[in-house]
Amino acid sequence: MTPEQKELIKTFLAKNQLCVLSTVDAEGFPNSATMSFSESDDLEIIFLTWDQTRKFKNLKTNQKVSVTVGWSFEDFVTVQYQGIARMATKEESEKYVARHLEKIPFSKKFIDNPDDYLFIIKPTYIKYSNLKANPDEVFEVRF
Repeated sequence: MTPEQKELIKTFLAKNQLCVLSTVDAEGFPNSATMSFSESDDLEIIFLTWDQTRKFKNLKTNQKVSVTVGWSFEDFVTVQYQGIARMATKEESEKYVARHLEKIPFSKKFIDNPDDYLFIIKPTYIKYSNLKANPDEVFEVRF
């Protein structure tokens, strides 16, 4: 990945607040949820979820996820993302919570709930597509 490609992805993730996170349950059935997210400088995706959600239960048995960010008929840009999700350590939570709340202030409502957990997704694959560019700007990155 070039520094320019990383910056394009990072800037795009930073300007978006919602994504669709897909997980797979123990029987192999997919589950997708629209949710808020923040991102790290290393293109990790950070999200909160409570322990009664399907995604939380699915992540206990299968940490492989896919994420889709963006797409509008104004921008024609999207990021398709695959990675490995894991619960943040206490130190990581302390590191990322302020950044997450700055981007997603609504999450403050959940951050102190003992049943809510911060997760970090480390990317294994990212596809960036800007179909408004001429020519189209599409590239894939594997980690």
